[in-house]
Amino acid sequence: MKLKGKLLLFGALALASAFGINEAISQEAGQAISEEDLALYKTGINPGEVFAQEVGGKLFNTPMGKSNKSCASCHSEEKLKKAVGTYPKYNEKLNAVISLQQRIQMCQKLNQGVENPFPLKSEENTALLTYLKYIASGEKINVDTSSNPVVKEYYDYGKYVFELKRGKRNLSCQTCHEYFKKRAVSSCCNSRTVFNS
Repeated sequence: MKLKGKLLLFGALALASAFGINEAISQEAGQAISEEDLALYKTGINPGEVFAQEVGGKLFNTPMGKSNKSCASCHSEEKLKKAVGTYPKYNEKLNAVISLQQRIQMCQKLNQGVENPFPLKSEENTALLTYLKYIASGEKINVDTSSNPVVKEYYDYGKYVFELKRGKRNLSCQTCHEYFKKRAVSSCCNSRTVFNS
């Protein structure tokens, strides 16, 4: 590109920025990040980590159900760090592969005595999941794909979804998490900040 073209492009970008085009873009329908979350990102704070700590951490330590136990009553964060990366996992009793979200429901029902566990896509289940992945940050994924052929299929599908570019921005999880793809999490993403795009 010639110098004149580069200067015109730079000028157009500067004008667009000056007239709030970035704000207009962030207000598009289906935008994946709110203005509040964008402000946090600009200060170097990951809103997913805030969600994990504030909402998920609180739920993790809140007694629930007939047993009046919290997740923390049975699970130390240190032991959970290693366990998080082992999901999805084959469950022999159910003869099925279960996700970490389903394991949360099972713990609520069987160990805490919660009559109606958090639905899979609820904010509460997502918050606990996000918190667990947050505390497991940096731990290796250690899914046993040899325990049952279905586990390998789930794992391969998860890898496919991780690498699949989608949404208006044509981004994949891998776009941001490339360096950390062999880790349980690199930073916390949740349904509010990721899946709305």
